[in-house]
Amino acid sequence: MKAAGNDRLRWGVLTDLAGVELSRTKVIGAAHETLRGLRPIERTSVDHLALISDVVSAISTEARLRGVRVDLALPDSCRGIFFDGARCRDALTGLLQCLLALAPRAGTVIGVNAQIPSIRPALIVECLLHESDPELNPEALARFFEAGWREHPCGPHGGPILAVLAQTARAHGGRVDVKVVAKGCLVTLVVPRLDG
Repeated sequence: MKAAGNDRLRWGVLTDLAGVELSRTKVIGAAHETLRGLRPIERTSVDHLALISDVVSAISTEARLRGVRVDLALPDSCRGIFFDGARCRDALTGLLQCLLALAPRAGTVIGVNAQIPSIRPALIVECLLHESDPELNPEALARFFEAGWREHPCGPHGGPILAVLAQTARAHGGRVDVKVVAKGCLVTLVVPRLDG
């Protein structure tokens, strides 16, 4: 911080960088606690619109610093969801942090689309890293949610963070998958809707 001196712009950037590192450290710590079984599932009624908005807000500073735009699409209405909001929030924040690490350059766009269809109600969150070529070969796709993969394309903490995303989805009776699509890399989380 001494390097910033009295320069307000430098102070702002350093403060933002410190906030990003703190957010990443929090998500990594929560992931390791979950993997060690220290965070059991605690279902409550959750406003999914607020949860997804909080997740996007949590990564907005890092996205801005990296020059990545996050486009958020939410449904007009909120329907009751009964799941572990804290674990889902941390898991989705970690996912978006991982996608930011995959973003190849400034100007990249991450689209976040959340919906609850009326047939077979579930919370579906699709995160698309647009116009990227994130070197996700078949092995990388197969190991994307593997906790012990140290050479993860999202960095050394990508494996544990994404393993927790998969574990959280399964614990709620849902699923998560990743695939390379024409426009980039798509990760889809599905959590069945359970009324409290």
